[in-house]
Amino acid sequence: MTKKVILFLSGLGILISLYLLYLSQSEGVACGLSGCNLVIKSEYSEFLGINVALLGVIYFVVIFFLFLFTSQKLMRIKIFITTLGFIFALYLIYVQFFILGNFCYYCLIADSLALSIFIIFNWQFSKANKQIHLGDK
Repeated sequence: MTKKVILFLSGLGILISLYLLYLSQSEGVACGLSGCNLVIKSEYSEFLGINVALLGVIYFVVIFFLFLFTSQKLMRIKIFITTLGFIFALYLIYVQFFILGNFCYYCLIADSLALSIFIIFNWQFSKANKQIHLGDK
């Protein structure tokens, strides 16, 4: 069940990030919501010279394909990537609330998806670890 939820959330994240990428490349108004333009066209819309929406697309595609497989060999990579996404999403939310003082609702949805994936994965991972340790006793 957790796998299906994460696949769904990452698929949704791909779509929203692709839309944000389109908006960031378009001229004029990015979307009809109040702070979208200010956020999407701000200096914070790039990280190390890479469009943040493109990073979102890459992140959600990687998550989608990682969670198609249940191999234990991928567990450390899943932990690393979901944690990286969690930290970056928190950073982007911080930028919107405390630096820009404007909000892009599509950006917040994408960030919320990354946070949710981290929380769901870690909840499932810790639950599985408890079952393993209880079985050892």
